[in-house]
Amino acid sequence: MDFNEHLKSFESWLDEHMKLGGEDKSGRVAVLMGLLERLRDNPSLLDVADHVKGAGNQLKDHNKYVKRALERFTIASPLKEYGRKSSNLHGWIGPLLEWLKTCEFASATAADQLTFLNELESAAALRLEAISKGRPLIARYNKGTARAIIADILNQAQEKKRAKDVAEYLVGAKLQLRLGEDAARPKNVNTPNLDQPADFPVGSAAIEVTVNPADSRHLSQIAQILNDTTLQVWLLVRLADREKWQNVVDATFGERAGRVAIADVETFVGQSISEIGGFDEAKVAEALGELFKVYNERWLPEAGTSGLRIVSGDPDQN
Repeated sequence: MDFNEHLKSFESWLDEHMKLGGEDKSGRVAVLMGLLERLRDNPSLLDVADHVKGAGNQLKDHNKYVKRALERFTIASPLKEYGRKSSNLHGWIGPLLEWLKTCEFASATAADQLTFLNELESAAALRLEAISKGRPLIARYNKGTARAIIADILNQAQEKKRAKDVAEYLVGAKLQLRLGEDAARPKNVNTPNLDQPADFPVGSAAIEVTVNPADSRHLSQIAQILNDTTLQVWLLVRLADREKWQNVVDATFGERAGRVAIADVETFVGQSISEIGGFDEAKVAEALGELFKVYNERWLPEAGTSGLRIVSGDPDQN
C-alpha cells in the first residue's frame, strides 16, 4: 500500500466529513477513531451494517471502542458519552468505508492493514488533541457545590496539562473578589517574580499555589520564607494531595510547621464563593459567574494565555 499517498487523501477526507462550519467537530473525530478501533479487530468488515446499530446513528459497542481509541493515544474524552449524540455517524461512515475500498484496503496484508489503520487513527488523534487544547473550560453547575465545580474545572485543566495556570488564576480572581483588585496582580505563571517570596504576598501571608505532589523545590521555598521573613505561609494544593503535603511539612519543619497552612485550592476558592452567595444555590451561581468574569477578563489577557477561558454550560452536550 502507498501509505503516504493515501494519507494525503485521508486528510482531504477529514476536511470534508469531520468539519462543521469550517471546524473539526470533536464528536465526529472521536467516533471515527472508535470505528478505526473496530477495524483493528476485524479489518474485513467494510459494510456499514457491520458497524452500526438501530437507525445507523450509533456505533456498535460505542463506548468500548471510542474509549479504547482515546486511551491508545492518551486523550481525555472531550465530550460526555464519547460523542454518542454528536457524531453524525450516518453521514460519514459509508463514505469512509467506500474510501477504504478504493485504497485496496481489503486486499492488503494483515500487517499493512494494521499499519494503515494506525496511521489513519494517528491523523485523527492529532485533530482531536488540537480541539481539546482549544476548547474552553466548562463550568458545569450541575456538579454540586462551588467547591465541586472548581474541582471539575481543575480536572479539565489537568487534562490539558495546565492545572497550575488555572489554579493560580482562580486563586488570584478570588483574592480580588474578596479583598479588592489591588490584592493580587496577574502575571505569567511560567515567569516567577523574584521580588516576592510566593505567588501572592497578601498582608502577613505568602500564598503559594502548586498542583504537584510534595516536592523539594516548594519545601526549599517554604524553608526560605520561614528563615528570612516573619510571614505565614499558605500553600494551596489539590485536594487529593493536601494530607500528604501536610504530613511532609510537619515532618520537615517540626514546630515551625505552625506557620504553614496547607489548604486545597478547591476549598480555598469554592468556600469563599459559597460565602459570598450566602450558601444560597442561585446566589452562589451568580458569585461563580462573577469569579469567572474576573478570571477571564482580568487574568487571561494580561497573562497572555489562550484556550483556558471558563464558560458556563457545555457547548457540546454529548
